[in-house]
Amino acid sequence: MMVQRILCFCTIAVLILFNTGVCNSLTQRSSTISSGFSVNITSKLPPKHRSSFIKPTKLDSMSFYLTIWSESIYMAQILIGTPSDTFFVHLDTGSPITWIQDKYCNPCVNNTFPGYDASQSSSVSPIDCDDGFCYVEHVTTACDEYNDCTIELNYLDSTYAKGEYRLESLSFLKSEGGYIRETVPIGFATNTSVRYNDGAVGIMGLSRHSGSFINLLHVRYLSFCLPTAFTSKVGGLKFGLEADLKGVIVPMIQGDSFYSLNLKSLNFDGQQIDGFGNQKVIFDTGSTMTLVPKNLFDPVLKKILNKYVYLEEVKGALGSRYCNYGSTTPYIPPITWKFQGLEIVSTSKTLFIVYPNGGRPVFCFNIVGTTSNEIIFSSFLMQNINFGIDIGRNLMYIQPNSC
Repeated sequence: MMVQRILCFCTIAVLILFNTGVCNSLTQRSSTISSGFSVNITSKLPPKHRSSFIKPTKLDSMSFYLTIWSESIYMAQILIGTPSDTFFVHLDTGSPITWIQDKYCNPCVNNTFPGYDASQSSSVSPIDCDDGFCYVEHVTTACDEYNDCTIELNYLDSTYAKGEYRLESLSFLKSEGGYIRETVPIGFATNTSVRYNDGAVGIMGLSRHSGSFINLLHVRYLSFCLPTAFTSKVGGLKFGLEADLKGVIVPMIQGDSFYSLNLKSLNFDGQQIDGFGNQKVIFDTGSTMTLVPKNLFDPVLKKILNKYVYLEEVKGALGSRYCNYGSTTPYIPPITWKFQGLEIVSTSKTLFIVYPNGGRPVFCFNIVGTTSNEIIFSSFLMQNINFGIDIGRNLMYIQPNSC
């Protein structure tokens, strides 16, 4: 989802606990995460209220508005504070900050569940403005009247989150039992326009930007495998020595804080589409939609419309989406993304997202043409692919069909 974020459209449950603990300095010590552990990832079924995402203006036509530009499917369940409370936050490899909405957030979007009352926690402490923690790459930080650190995040879909930046003890519930505990900076949003209709109240940032908890805890290895959306299948999020580094090894782009690769070419309908060579591709679990520069997207869309299926334009904050009413997923030939020594094949099953729409399903094409110069590879296209990250050596390991 990048620091300028787009969220995804599938739910994961990763149980993570924020418990009490002394706020130790992170600057001169190694992380216990390095020893390795894993947590389970499961995909929930789409809730009934997802039909509210589509608000038809004409019930007898494809003219409608989709309020899905800031929605997500992959989430993490957390417990935070003392006494502890349970919340959901979205899992995001495209941003560095982990934050949760404060209970007294104002103005804030009217989300399903209330935020967190940090004033009741004995395990939280402010970050001084002069502290090194009060710097995060690509994030605006400032000082309040008490010289405490504040943050402001501005996302690609024009939503934002502002609030206090504090230290909190973070504990991970391991798949095999037991806990791993660390103290990390956490944002508490007191002003946000981010809207969640699925009960989530924040974001877990997993990028490697300077100042992120991945960076502060010296996490060298990371892997994630997103299970099939809307099923009971289980995937995994793994850190340290337990990370799954398997499959084809592809060098990541040097000097980039996102998990990104150079695209060699893109094939569709038996042809290589011009212009896709050497495009930067960012792998972003926080994005539902795959974003492609509009000048590259238009030839693909033209082929689909002329040869395969009727799609109607639905305008939104990031560009136009193209959707179709129907009883089954529309068929188009696979799209093949070619990287160094590797091909990722996207079929109709992952290229279209279905929205219930009160019993009349709407299938929307996952790829959106935008003014961005980069390609954002969404979580929906990452289903059932294991991504391993060797941060120290700047390598990505990719193995399809392995969740």
